[in-house]
Amino acid sequence: MPRRPRGVIVESFVHITSKGNRGACLYPNRADYLFFLQRLRMDAIAHGVSVHAYCLMPNHFHLLVEVADRPVSTFMHGLLQRHAQYINRLYRHHGHVFADRFWSKRCDYDFYFLAVLGYIHLNPIRAGLTRNVAQYPWSSHRAYIGREEAPWVNTRALELFSPDRGIAIGMFAQFVELQAFGLRHQRRLVG
Repeated sequence: MPRRPRGVIVESFVHITSKGNRGACLYPNRADYLFFLQRLRMDAIAHGVSVHAYCLMPNHFHLLVEVADRPVSTFMHGLLQRHAQYINRLYRHHGHVFADRFWSKRCDYDFYFLAVLGYIHLNPIRAGLTRNVAQYPWSSHRAYIGREEAPWVNTRALELFSPDRGIAIGMFAQFVELQAFGLRHQRRLVG
């Protein structure tokens, strides 16, 4: 049975995720994470996409992007294709690197946007990869809290916390840490 065609998403914010085929690791070593981030930055610029958040997990990734007049699928096709070619060439693999097609959902620039932003940055804690999201190197969280230079990451969402950037960074860090605290102590809270 054929798949339903993907709706064309333009001029909006979009939460995107894609997984490794059969749960396979998408980034076998540090250089592979760096390659993907470089491609993400370059492809975003080439396609006029603004990256608001990212989190690279071993077997999947999350993006929160803003697309203008080009469909998000054009941007994603190039990004996924280049990473798959890189992995297959480097590790002498054949076939699909990514499982099925990427998932995407439009989101408004409001509380849902902030919920998605927090969800993306907290993925490493949910997966048990770290207890402190600020220490996870493959997420845009460090760019939001001023611990890493990533001028290609659009941190405009900080303005939703305060017009003063310093105050906004502190409030954003507290916003994420409060959610992280809940995740770390969830088992104790519900029994």
